[in-house]
Amino acid sequence: MFRYLPRPMPGDRVLDVGCGNGDFLEAARDAGWTAVGLEPDPAAAALCRVRGLDVRVGSLETLGAEATGFRAITLNHVIEHLHAPREALARVFSLLQPGGMLYLDTPNADSRGAARFGRHWRGLEPPRHLVLFTPASLQALLAQLGFIDIQVKRRPAVARGIYASSAAIAAGDARQPVRLPLATRLALALRPTPTRRLEFITLTARKPPAAA
Repeated sequence: MFRYLPRPMPGDRVLDVGCGNGDFLEAARDAGWTAVGLEPDPAAAALCRVRGLDVRVGSLETLGAEATGFRAITLNHVIEHLHAPREALARVFSLLQPGGMLYLDTPNADSRGAARFGRHWRGLEPPRHLVLFTPASLQALLAQLGFIDIQVKRRPAVARGIYASSAAIAAGDARQPVRLPLATRLALALRPTPTRRLEFITLTARKPPAAA
């Protein structure tokens, strides 16, 4: 829920890119952050404003020069929808204050589900998903952009839902839920999955602190 946010100091700001209905922004605000949302859908942004949230309509490229100095920026299932993810992450780097944190979550092209279901894997989502990463490729990109302390987190609980959705796609109707075979459910529950093979890449990274 809190995307590994640290405890805020007075005035600390967090930017949620692609904030959707604003649930995360509300939680961050209630935890003491000055929460700002960025949302390309005007209707979704309007609903956020009804909840009293500070949400701007647009993209990373449309933020003005004054929109800098964030202590944290989060992209939860956003990067896979962007035509130019490298440029977007470079912009995130520039918007963070020295020592600021990035949180990112995205489907893992090297997951066990991707290997098992192939073109039916739920994480592909054509044509909505434009670019998919592996943990290694995403970590390498972030390092090239200057991020440090890149940490891939474990979030294995989503695997069962991804498998069920992928099985429904393979059966020809993604709208119909598929009950996974008992052997598959037991394997998901009991077989350890290496972090690099989880269905989603969940990671945090930091912008280097200012030189002393």
